[in-house]
Amino acid sequence: MLPRINIPHCCHECRYLKLLKRSGRGHDSTQLASQTLPGECALLCPACPHPNINLPDGWEDEPPETQYIHGLNLALDCNFRLKQKKVSNEKADPGLNKGCAYIVEDIAFRKFLEGHANEVEPKSTCSQHDTMNLADIRPGQGYAALGVGTVECARHNSKRPNTVCDIQKGERYCNMSYIIVMSLLFNFLKFFLISYDIACQWYICLMERLISISQGCVLLNPETVVRFVVPKFHLPAHIPACCNRFAFMLTPGAGLGNGKAPEHGWGESNPLGPSTQEMGPGSRRDTLDGHFGDYNWRKIVKLGAFLSSTWCFMTCKMTTATSDVAEHVIAHQELEVSLQSEQVASWQEAVKAWEKDPSKPNPYEMVVKTPTQAAIQKQLAEEEAKALEEGKNFSLTDEVSPSSLTASGIDLEFEQYVFSLHPL
Repeated sequence: MLPRINIPHCCHECRYLKLLKRSGRGHDSTQLASQTLPGECALLCPACPHPNINLPDGWEDEPPETQYIHGLNLALDCNFRLKQKKVSNEKADPGLNKGCAYIVEDIAFRKFLEGHANEVEPKSTCSQHDTMNLADIRPGQGYAALGVGTVECARHNSKRPNTVCDIQKGERYCNMSYIIVMSLLFNFLKFFLISYDIACQWYICLMERLISISQGCVLLNPETVVRFVVPKFHLPAHIPACCNRFAFMLTPGAGLGNGKAPEHGWGESNPLGPSTQEMGPGSRRDTLDGHFGDYNWRKIVKLGAFLSSTWCFMTCKMTTATSDVAEHVIAHQELEVSLQSEQVASWQEAVKAWEKDPSKPNPYEMVVKTPTQAAIQKQLAEEEAKALEEGKNFSLTDEVSPSSLTASGIDLEFEQYVFSLHPL
């Protein structure tokens, strides 16, 4: 009788051995597999800036105005479809990767969470986002994790080493701060653009949280420039002040990004949810690591074909853009001539000051307060009372004043509009 073979365990071990082999760790005589560094087996995005790999000599001396050329664009997001049920434990199902690829090392991560178990998320000064409102709720019954959080390359939509962690309650600040630190291990770039749905709230005490995690984080370097933005799709849900300060289109170095790179990748990993939620903790982490690695690998090998297929299209777009430069420059100059030169100069100085230091007054923020309907009615009533004192009466009847008639007309128009949307 043949011995019984545990197929899932064989697949688990085979996947781990292939991971070591493909990352050059299979026959390393100087370093054991257990000594693999965090994220060493992850595939790096070839288009992201990597010092000593694809950056030119002297990139550190780039002027502040053009530092974004050698900057790193990151995007944070969570996926609540990749849950994990309480079906096993670490003793019965330990992981093999142990933080050497995309998911953070579990023991250190759990120890970090223990120190923030009773931490309460601060109240929002922006809109009441579900991301924040659900951060302090209890996890679902029978679930060890409600999903995963990640930090990805925002421009090229690639998973980064050591940037995926479990989410126990919701998008808690401590979880997301931990993976941003892990994402920037051994990184010493000087410009970072970070996109997050609630960046307007998350960034407020971020530096204090980073110090508690790792004082060597590159974001704590005084020479590092960090700009925070909100994805374009989520920005309209924020208050007007956030819409101006955290907009991609108004942030230097942001380009035409949208900050939704992680959600593009969730479309491929979501089908794994029904399967991985039934796995033990170790098998689930290693399985997700394998799929994330495959996702990066397919993007890398298809990058050349993608660039070749879109080269003609991009060339046409570039030709059109360069040919229209003169037209736009002339239109802009004509607009400036029609304005007062002193006013234009003050606007330019305000924009430059804000782009250099976002804490300065935002020149794009509207300072004119729009009066309410009640305030206008009060003003009209005061003017009518003053006119009556002077012996002037513009009322059609003694029972209805002009302001009351106008207000009734506005209310009637609104009721007609509502009726047109919901007819009987």
